[in-house]
Amino acid sequence: WVEGVDSFWSESDTSEWNVFMSTVLCESNSKRIEESLIDSANQSRYEPMIKVMDTLFSFEDMHNTSLRYMLYHRVWPAHSREFVIMTSCMSIQDLYDRSWISEEHFSSYAHPSKTYVTVNASADEFADILGVSGVIADLNRPYESQCLRAHLYMSCTVVEYLDETSSKMSLLVHTDPKGDMIPSVMNTMLGVSIPNIVLKMKLTSEGDIDDSTPVRHVATSF
Repeated sequence: WVEGVDSFWSESDTSEWNVFMSTVLCESNSKRIEESLIDSANQSRYEPMIKVMDTLFSFEDMHNTSLRYMLYHRVWPAHSREFVIMTSCMSIQDLYDRSWISEEHFSSYAHPSKTYVTVNASADEFADILGVSGVIADLNRPYESQCLRAHLYMSCTVVEYLDETSSKMSLLVHTDPKGDMIPSVMNTMLGVSIPNIVLKMKLTSEGDIDDSTPVRHVATSF
């Protein structure tokens, strides 16, 4: 685990890959954090394994929604991994107004209009609905040789407003790297990397990180 970050994991009913969640308190306004998270230029700061990230398509009529391509560096002996994802950011109030969350979920937040949710998921199942299947089809050939298309069931970041100078940020991740990765090994690796990503997200939003900022592990086992 990582100092200052609360982390949890659970087994999935539908796959061999665990679901991870990490939470951290931030000394930053929720709106500032949201703007930092949706800025693609910041992503390599808290996910240094990203080699390439491109915005393939932006939906002008959908709030902060885009189609993105992401290529991750290879970790020997595994191949590099690529993702094609839909990413979208809305407030809890926006989600409720669209009837996308329940009354019970909505009422659990004291400041729904100032609490933001960023959701990412592999785009294949949404491609036809959103009219981007042609864009994805053009990516059938990998960016580089020995690259595998991985599947992101979901990653979800909730930035909950506490007051004008503080927020609580939670990241939930469930992904399938595909290929011949051993689930027990990969689950352990993700259990270490997810808390680090959350801490770097916090530091980035607070303006306290650059590309050389180290992150200290306090434990690396479950």
